Amino acid sequence: MIIFRNLLILTFFFANAIQAGEIVSTTFGKVQGSTATSRDGRLFHQFLGIPYAKAERFQPPTNPDSWTDIKNASVYQPVCPQMLATLGDSEPVKFAGTEDCLNLNVFTPA
Repeated sequence: MIIFRNLLILTFFFANAIQAGEIVSTTFGKVQGSTATSRDGRLFHQFLGIPYAKAERFQPPTNPDSWTDIKNASVYQPVCPQMLATLGDSEPVKFAGTEDCLNLNVFTPA
């Protein structure tokens, strides 16, 4: 329920990102995104790697820690652990990612 509420709050704030510019206030602090161009030439704002919950190993997620500075949301954050594709049986199974991966990427029209 906490995660759903946090996502709903983030969606509300980012729906108003056009008026707010590239710095947007969230429940937990301010984030600064960037502007990019789509393949068909349209501008859009992107806010990458915004924490929406804190991962506690083998525990339900909780709210992320608040921050006072403006968080850089212009680069992708690490993904959750996942098995990488291997080429045949000769290679060992590889995993990539980090457990601290409860982040959200938001894209809005510019």
